[in-house]
Amino acid sequence: GLTLEKLKGSTAAWVDRDSVAGYLLPSAYLKTQGLEPSRAFVAQQFTGSYQGALEAVLEGRAQVTSVFCPPASTGLTFTTGVEDVLGRGMGAKFELLAYTDEAPNDGVPVAMGLPAPLVTALEAALLGLTATPDGQSLLRDIFNAERFEVAPRMGYRALYRVALASL
Repeated sequence: GLTLEKLKGSTAAWVDRDSVAGYLLPSAYLKTQGLEPSRAFVAQQFTGSYQGALEAVLEGRAQVTSVFCPPASTGLTFTTGVEDVLGRGMGAKFELLAYTDEAPNDGVPVAMGLPAPLVTALEAALLGLTATPDGQSLLRDIFNAERFEVAPRMGYRALYRVALASL
């Protein structure tokens, strides 16, 4: 039953001040909705993990938190993130308030000065991991991923806004 309008006077549990999905994007989203988190919430706590933030809500120490979830385009729901952290069936204990803009959950950064052919070769190797059983094993066991995707050129504008707002 919590809505953006009813957030004022509630308590938030966040992951960490540097967590993109666990604080930065939700905070930026609230600001775009006219809610300055430092004024809207009577208290904000940083728990250090998604589990801690979700448990704070379950235990009544907070009314709102944020969690990573797949983009709506995947057909999966926000409960996927909750259940990844707390276990199967726990997503039903939470209600979706809003989605923020999309952001990558992980990335493989490379140095700015790296020669373009080397970057292209690395990208091709990472994207090609799905083609072989050994590559699929590397994805699953080392990266905990099903595949890599190329970041959209000039994508994730929400991250740019968050970065600029923190300057």
